Parts: sequence; C-alpha cells; structure tokens
Amino acid sequence: MTGLKDLAYEKFEDGLKLVFTDDKFFEVVDFIYTTTPQNDTRLKKLVAAHLVGQKQIYGMHKSLEKALRARPELASHMICHEWKTDVPLEAVEASSQ
Repeated sequence: MTGLKDLAYEKFEDGLKLVFTDDKFFEVVDFIYTTTPQNDTRLKKLVAAHLVGQKQIYGMHKSLEKALRARPELASHMICHEWKTDVPLEAVEASSQ
C-alpha cells in the first residue's frame, strides 16, 4: 500500500506544477481533506504548501477563505508550512481550548 500512496503523491506533486489554482482546485482540496485519514498528512501538507505558495498570485482570496473556514486542518497545515515547523494539529486544537 505504501508504494501506491507514494506513487499517488508523486503524480499529484507533479500535477501541481501544471494546475491553475481556481475553484475546481478547491474541490480537490475538499476531497483530499475529507477522504484522507486524519493521521495521514503527507498529501494534505503538500496541498497546504502549494496554497501557501499560490495564495498571493491568483487573487483566490474568497475561495481560500471558504476552504480555510471549512477545513481548519488546512489552515493549520498552511501556518505550519509558513513557520517551517511541524506542529501537530492536536497541539493547535489543545491551545485553542
């Protein structure tokens, strides 16, 4: 199973170089964050890193804000990517309580 996950990750990573981050992309973001297990963060963090790099380029603020409100885990992953640290989501959730 790991080999298949690695291949899917690599293909998705390669595809990100060619994709325009528009509303259709946010459908993919939602799919990844709703179907990938909570503890399987590799693909989620790749999406977050892509969005961090693209957030100022395409004027996607409304779509990004909607995605961040719907998926707090995405917001956490984007912040962690920007900080270049790997803070577990549980720590972020615990600090907000």
